[in-house]
Amino acid sequence: MKEITLTNEIKKILSYTEQRKQRYTSDLNWLNTWENLWKSDRIRVGVVGVTSSGKSTLINALLGDNLLSVAVRPSSSQLVSCSSAKERSATVYFLNGDKKIIGDTAQLKDLIMQYSDENYNQRNKKQVAQLELSTPNFDLGEDVLLVDSPGLDATGYEAHEKLTLETLLPTVDIVVFVTTVKSEVDRKMKQTLDTIAKYNCPVMIVQNMLDAVRPSVDGRKSAADVAKERMNRVFLAVEQSGIKNKNEVRISQISAINAMHYRCKSKTWHSEEEKNNFKSSQYEEFVKGVKELIEAKRPEIEKQRVITILKHIEELIKQEDERTKNINANLPFDDYLASISGKIEKDLSKTYKVSIKEYGEKRDCIN
Repeated sequence: MKEITLTNEIKKILSYTEQRKQRYTSDLNWLNTWENLWKSDRIRVGVVGVTSSGKSTLINALLGDNLLSVAVRPSSSQLVSCSSAKERSATVYFLNGDKKIIGDTAQLKDLIMQYSDENYNQRNKKQVAQLELSTPNFDLGEDVLLVDSPGLDATGYEAHEKLTLETLLPTVDIVVFVTTVKSEVDRKMKQTLDTIAKYNCPVMIVQNMLDAVRPSVDGRKSAADVAKERMNRVFLAVEQSGIKNKNEVRISQISAINAMHYRCKSKTWHSEEEKNNFKSSQYEEFVKGVKELIEAKRPEIEKQRVITILKHIEELIKQEDERTKNINANLPFDDYLASISGKIEKDLSKTYKVSIKEYGEKRDCIN
């Protein structure tokens, strides 16, 4: 993470002597605040999908733990985030600001259901704002936060769809849109793709239930032919959608149920059938695709952070120039700051493909 490296380098310069440390106390505090924020801030992958598409099953596979209810009913109207941690846990955040931490226990899934399942928390009567689930087996990395959302297109649960489209999508860096291989490419899918397009996020479209695909009734098409045909229909829907970078959209076909059965079970207990089902589930290809989207997005996030640092360093240089303009001898410290500023500008130009002119146009709109 270049922004963290740069921050630490600047902090060393500003605190090289006790005099500098005292003079730049506020700047050091500023850098510490941003460093902590950037360390804790993770790339957000939002998961949206129609009801009964197997979205919860897929998330359980990513968690490597069967924590979410996979019943065919909408979950309660709050977001559920998933991340990596050393131990299994769940944190329940309530609308009044309270929170409840549930540690690792054999009953963890049942306890989560009390807050995340519509049968137990009907219309969110328990006033849950958000749930956070963490496991040591999360498959997308320590710096990724996966954010699940209520299912789309559930009759009587229009508020859930509004939460997904209006609350989740504006806050995520990447979107995973879960549908099924069996689903027709209808008006609803195209409408959802157009909504996602408004936020200009990289998109992974997942056609789940690959295990349910069968050869055509007349025997002219194999299961693989049928699956390919249905993927081509999604490609056509993408072409007809408002998504700008259509060539960057990825489409993955998977069997989330087979992936979940394998990932949520101790490897020492896997049968040969389960191993074969997992291999043919195409789960690993799906994870690889999501990680590639994450890596493609990462430089853009780093770039904005590096620009923020450069802006602050330039302000420091201005302050130093003002402070020393009546002093005949130049302070060595000024050269260090100018050197760091030049290094950052070089990185912007070389690594992030942003010219100094472009940076100048952007600087006033960066907080």
